[in-house]
Amino acid sequence: MTYPNGVIILQFSIKNFLKNQWPLLLAFFIPCTILSIIYIVQGIYPFGNSSLMTVDLGQQYVDFFSYYRQTFYEDPSSFFYSFSKSIGGDMVGLWAYYLTSPFNLIFLIFPKNQISLAITCLTILKISLTGLSFGWLLKKSFNGRGLILVAFSISYALMGYTIVNQLNIMWLDGLIFLPLIAYGIEVLLSEKKGLLYSLFLALALFSNYYIAYMICLFLIGYFFFRLLGMTYDSNLSFIKKIKLNLSSILLFFWHSLLGAGLSAFLLLPTFFSLLESKASYTKLTFDWETSF
Repeated sequence: MTYPNGVIILQFSIKNFLKNQWPLLLAFFIPCTILSIIYIVQGIYPFGNSSLMTVDLGQQYVDFFSYYRQTFYEDPSSFFYSFSKSIGGDMVGLWAYYLTSPFNLIFLIFPKNQISLAITCLTILKISLTGLSFGWLLKKSFNGRGLILVAFSISYALMGYTIVNQLNIMWLDGLIFLPLIAYGIEVLLSEKKGLLYSLFLALALFSNYYIAYMICLFLIGYFFFRLLGMTYDSNLSFIKKIKLNLSSILLFFWHSLLGAGLSAFLLLPTFFSLLESKASYTKLTFDWETSF
């Protein structure tokens, strides 16, 4: 039996892809499988009557996710202001912290009475993607190969922080973007191209600024660690090393500002929104008086 040329080419492409990318596929599917088995054993919905919706996830976030879906399908005007917030209030700050993750689009696929199922699927997806993104960093920047890549990717995806904070589902985005941002820094240092770094940084800031600011603090140390490591191993003269370091530092500084600037359309309104709420300063005065 003969096959059309198109079918043969497709089969060859799939076989070649699996041959070259199987470690990355395992870095995604093994955490996905492990987490799914745990949820099945624990009877997490839809595998039983239990649910991930506990503590803040059940008391706060699930209502925000319902509001997210309602905003898209029923009331787009409530994106900026909603009377469902206490007696009415600005919603930009709430969106920036809880709801701007691009992965939240999954809530638009599920019916509104299946939010619990959407949360289960989203949690599995995010944790699986953390393994994939870390595997990508190892492969592209540190020559990670085979089972070593798979092992470290699984360790990253299923580390204690991930398991503990799966109930703070919006924080998981930072674990996905951190390896991608680190890869952007590697490209910046090796090729003097920082656009990829800026885009991934902007995406992290957009998804959840709270975790992203911690990522930014880590990136400063990571950048200088990698920069000093690269220049120390080179055979350049001391003066050339200084010039190379300064140019790389300026490039890092500029593209960091660019990343922040790309997300400023959300960060600035959020900043001013916080000034009217949690970040506001209230001067307290105390007076002594005799009551008896």
